[in-house]
Amino acid sequence: MYDRILIPLDGSVCGEHALREGSQLAKKVGAHITLLHVLHPEQSVYTRRESGVFDARQIDRAKDEAHRMLAQAAATAQAQGVVAKTVLVDDLDTHPVAAILDAEDDHDLIVLATHGRRGLGHFFLGSVTEAVLRRSRKPHLVVNGAQET
Repeated sequence: MYDRILIPLDGSVCGEHALREGSQLAKKVGAHITLLHVLHPEQSVYTRRESGVFDARQIDRAKDEAHRMLAQAAATAQAQGVVAKTVLVDDLDTHPVAAILDAEDDHDLIVLATHGRRGLGHFFLGSVTEAVLRRSRKPHLVVNGAQET
């Protein structure tokens, strides 16, 4: 069925939901997971700045935070008995959608989180999940990580 599952993470609570669901599925089917984070100013919670300009220290801090987040996510998966590897794409010119689509060839399933943004939030921020779904050739599990109100 599924041997290799890709789980892109952005450091958000929604990503934690995707990690939990993806890890549970991987354990049930005996799959390995790849945890992917893309360091991108427009998408990463570690690099968002109002000015859009980043100096080397900010980028280094963002990389450190991303490595910590990925290590913690891998430890969470491994504690559940799932083999996990991490990948950090730290080329700031690589958009998360492109990185996910590049990585999909090595995986059987992609587990994506959705933030559930609507209206102007969706228009201005876009949707990585939606863009991946439109362009990808692989099966997906979309996890709604939006907070219940």
